[in-house]
Amino acid sequence: MSVPEMAFRLLDTVRLIQDKRQPPRFDVAAGFEHPFSWGKASGAWDELIPKWREVYDDARAGRFAWFDIAWPVASPPDWHLDPASGQSWPADVFAADIGYRHDSSHGDVKLVWELNRLQYLQPIAMLAFVTGEAGPADLVRDHVADWIARNPPFLGINWASGIELALRAVSLIFAARLVDLGESLNLELAKSLAAHGYWLARYPSRYSSANNHAIAEGLGLLAIGSALPALPDAADWVRQGRTTLELQSVRQILPDGVGAEQAVAYQRFTMAMLAAGGSLGAATGSRFSHAHDFLTAITDAGGNMPRIGDDDEGQVWSPSLFPSLPRRWEFIPPLAPWPEMDSRLRGNDEIIVPDGLNHFPDGGYTVVREGPIHLTFDHGPLGYLSIAAHGHADALSIWLSIDSEPVLIDAGTYRYHGAGSIRDAFRGTAAHNTMTVNGADQSEIAGPFNWSHKANAKLISVSTSPWSVEAEHDGYRKRFGCTHRRRIETAGNGSFALIDALSGTGSPWPVRAGFLVAPGHEIRYDGRVWHIGAKLRLEYNGPLKGEILAAEYSPSMGQILATHRLAFSGSMGPSDLSRFTFRVAG
Repeated sequence: MSVPEMAFRLLDTVRLIQDKRQPPRFDVAAGFEHPFSWGKASGAWDELIPKWREVYDDARAGRFAWFDIAWPVASPPDWHLDPASGQSWPADVFAADIGYRHDSSHGDVKLVWELNRLQYLQPIAMLAFVTGEAGPADLVRDHVADWIARNPPFLGINWASGIELALRAVSLIFAARLVDLGESLNLELAKSLAAHGYWLARYPSRYSSANNHAIAEGLGLLAIGSALPALPDAADWVRQGRTTLELQSVRQILPDGVGAEQAVAYQRFTMAMLAAGGSLGAATGSRFSHAHDFLTAITDAGGNMPRIGDDDEGQVWSPSLFPSLPRRWEFIPPLAPWPEMDSRLRGNDEIIVPDGLNHFPDGGYTVVREGPIHLTFDHGPLGYLSIAAHGHADALSIWLSIDSEPVLIDAGTYRYHGAGSIRDAFRGTAAHNTMTVNGADQSEIAGPFNWSHKANAKLISVSTSPWSVEAEHDGYRKRFGCTHRRRIETAGNGSFALIDALSGTGSPWPVRAGFLVAPGHEIRYDGRVWHIGAKLRLEYNGPLKGEILAAEYSPSMGQILATHRLAFSGSMGPSDLSRFTFRVAG
């Protein structure tokens, strides 16, 4: 940790002590000045209303579930309960004193935070807005009032993380724009949002923690200050929020459009936050089109993206809000008043994937679409800033779709907090489609979001006709005296060859090259060729021995499913090559 960061952390500690001893008061004289008037259902919304009504019916009945885990039936829900462990997080303890990063006795804090983002209120507020029905509006009022009453400022788990405050503020502002809360509740909400803004402005994520959290905090400040201009600090929050978003947009989206965190899901999340900030006047669009191009390039024609890096399924907007627009990353629901949504709702969301080789030198990815194959090759850095919190040890890994169907996949994320060695396993090299040496990770894990040593990847060459790409990383050089190099080149007709080599001293080295296969694709060996499902054949030439291993992957947070890995193990020296030729079955 640098000296400036140490000084910043010390100042934070001093401020927290002050706020704990003497919490600030929020005497707010006015709430939302211009909530939207009631709307009427029209053709633009007809196809969406049934989905919104499903969310309303569930919330009214007290049915809440995220990550395949259901809360005890209650409406409003228990805001502090972990439904998996049955334990309640503290509700009356100063937020900064709750050690959620190291406390697994209550469960994974992600669960309780997901509920308290209040994003389920977004589609319910839209239902109330477009239909004028009293029931959905009443539910929004009841739940907002209950949340405020049971979560006083700075007490409890729901005040412990700035990103959670920011995303919750967005949901509350969205709901208050669409539903007339009444004078009394409107004022109470303004007081609560004033506390949200105070905390976000006072405790920003900076230095090693200035990743997507900083973008969320900037959005939260800009949204609160814009929605409640009568608050004493509103103008300062608008300036701070806008400056943060504009600065972080060019830091966290690289010039070629790749997200600096090396995590595709977080790039999508970041883009949604930057788009929302842009709707409020922040100049966040300078690299937006490049980011859109990258996401489009790695998305196959069926809409499947490789799940590179961490994925906690974080979103700004409820997936039930506009479910017919799953691919419109730039779509902006109304934080500020919006005139007419029909044109945006009817926008073209078709994904057009460019053919041939697409190279992203700043982020370190090469994407190939040739015939039926869609191949992504990672030769970029581990992650963003010194902790690289959301990166995985996946240098030189590949992801492959054939005819828009994933075949070689990523293991996923599973969980963040309380997962222990399972969290490490899903981040580790052996879980990815690359090579391990001595069974070790390329980058050494030092906690659920930290690394003690980082592999550095380097592009060696790239060519478009005929296409090829070659790269290496140094993750094993210091410990084992070798460098891993991987070359991928066309083998014609949508087939390709992958060649692994090691260079260095102290050979031979025990290695394993593995490929995680998507469920539903049976693997078998006929004595000459490995058959992966019905569409892919693998021919191997080299010193390693292939075998089929049981494996696990996580399709979503909190979920683990069984699949298989095709692994090639043995020893390799500097003169050895492992050549894998992947051919699409005719």
